[in-house]
Amino acid sequence: MTAQPTVRTRFTLISDTHTAELFPSTDIQHAYRDPLPAADVLLHAGDLTKRGYIAEHETAFATVSRAPAELKIVIAGNHDITLDEAYYRRTGAKRMHRNIPEDTAAVREIWTGAGAQAAGVVYLEEGIRSFTLKNGATFTIYTSPYQPEFCGWAFPYARAQDRFNPDSSFASTPIPEHPAIDILLTHGPPRGILDTVAHYNGEDEAVGCEHLLRAVQRCRPRLHCFGHIHEGWGAERHDWSAGGTRER
Repeated sequence: MTAQPTVRTRFTLISDTHTAELFPSTDIQHAYRDPLPAADVLLHAGDLTKRGYIAEHETAFATVSRAPAELKIVIAGNHDITLDEAYYRRTGAKRMHRNIPEDTAAVREIWTGAGAQAAGVVYLEEGIRSFTLKNGATFTIYTSPYQPEFCGWAFPYARAQDRFNPDSSFASTPIPEHPAIDILLTHGPPRGILDTVAHYNGEDEAVGCEHLLRAVQRCRPRLHCFGHIHEGWGAERHDWSAGGTRER
């Protein structure tokens, strides 16, 4: 089999920006500053907003859309409650917006309408997509905004439910086997990887998904971008070979 040629491709990875404005370019103490690093692809792993208000989505979209990247791939997170319409109708509007609901169709239009298309912004839900860039690079990405139920916010599933592996009845779009997927983009982390929450009592708890971990180990992606747990910021390098190592 002939090896496929590789194309040098640059990614910018961000998550949990919660409508935050970019820091000034002169503020070198913060990586999240204007402009974001130039890249071929920007990946945003969700929590674009604080509580899913339209005004928050407009602010978040303005930041993402002007990022210097040909393609900007965005998923939602648990704070983006108006993008989880079933949750919003059931719980979110009453709990977060005092029964004065936002227009969920207008929110979705921000991320999927003509303005998003013109800016190279692609909003993805749970599933698989392939892309070809102007530099000739191609990649296949699996995306999911869901995470184990977390403090009553959006895109939840019961921790016992496995939505990522094909042997589960809950998995409508399971993560495929290696080497089908190049990139995973999920809001939540896998169990035990950058997923530790520090509680007020001084105890730490790993809150990532064990089923997602099993799926990641099957899939062995080149890159897995996720957010959700603010204390877990950073990166790790994993070696998928037998007895492979982890390096943070």
